[in-house]
Amino acid sequence: MPKQPLGPFIEKKTKIHYKKVPGIYPSDLPTKSAFAAQVKRLESDKDKLPPKDEQKLVIIGEYLDDLSKKTDDLDRLAIYGQLFFLTDFWLKNNPADTRKEKVKAVFLTTIDKLCQEFNCPVNVLPKKLEEHWGRQLGAHGGKVDAQLTSVGMSPKVAVYLERKKAEVYRLTFINGLAYQQTWWLKTQPIEMVLADSSAVGWTMPKDKLNKGQKLFEKNWAGFALSMGRDFYMAKHRGGFYTNNFFHSSYLAGNAVMCTGSMLIENGVIKGISNDSGHYQPRIEHLLNVVEALRMYGVNLSAITVRAMGGSYDDKNIPSGAKVVGKTLEMKGDALLAYYGGVKGLKG
Repeated sequence: MPKQPLGPFIEKKTKIHYKKVPGIYPSDLPTKSAFAAQVKRLESDKDKLPPKDEQKLVIIGEYLDDLSKKTDDLDRLAIYGQLFFLTDFWLKNNPADTRKEKVKAVFLTTIDKLCQEFNCPVNVLPKKLEEHWGRQLGAHGGKVDAQLTSVGMSPKVAVYLERKKAEVYRLTFINGLAYQQTWWLKTQPIEMVLADSSAVGWTMPKDKLNKGQKLFEKNWAGFALSMGRDFYMAKHRGGFYTNNFFHSSYLAGNAVMCTGSMLIENGVIKGISNDSGHYQPRIEHLLNVVEALRMYGVNLSAITVRAMGGSYDDKNIPSGAKVVGKTLEMKGDALLAYYGGVKGLKG
């Protein structure tokens, strides 16, 4: 959880815009023990349903437990945010699970709490979530994409994917390892293999490469994390006159949780960086990545997180971090402990 809120600061409520709808939301969130009892897998279900996404339920329970210990408004808001993203993701991926109604109750109550915190009706909540946890396309990125484009038309300089076409680039996580579809091969059908960022790569015109320009580090590849906590990784193409593939390409210029580059070897996430000129994410947005990877069961201690110069407070370097040139480097678990997570929440 970031020590300061992302996006606009939430001012004290002066006017009540939000009204709770009776009978829709449970009155309050359950305790950790109550939730654990509610979602415990029944012996009769174990042969029918795969033990899928159990770790996410454990993390939900940990946040519920921590919520009972926090009184600071920003701490509680951060926890509500994590509960929303976790329960939303779990419900989308487990539609047939017999425990979905219990998780849905937490999801709906969390929506209620967030609407109260943001002082907004439920139809405005998605925008508030983008403002608080997401990152909008920056002025630089918007200007680059808009070149050669007529008003109301799709960009020519950058490729913008439709959501269906973006799905082929979505990473899947199994037992903490990342998998990707073999979209770069011409063979059919496309297979699912352990992800490797060096197989994805990136490209630029030779004259720019000869001048020492580069999109990312060698063996790294660009990625985007959506507001729904889906990771996408494709081959970036930059420096060309038209049909470039930028960070804005994945979600057609819409808000993201983070963008940058990632180093993956044989399915193991080894490095993440916020090197994105289009969105220019801050270190807090890298925390979004770490929180999402934790949800997927990834080993955070094996990940080196790189925050580019200007994206972090250089007068407040976290313990355990080092600065190489202007880039701050620290392990994923250390970033989570300092800025967020159940054990590292700052009051």
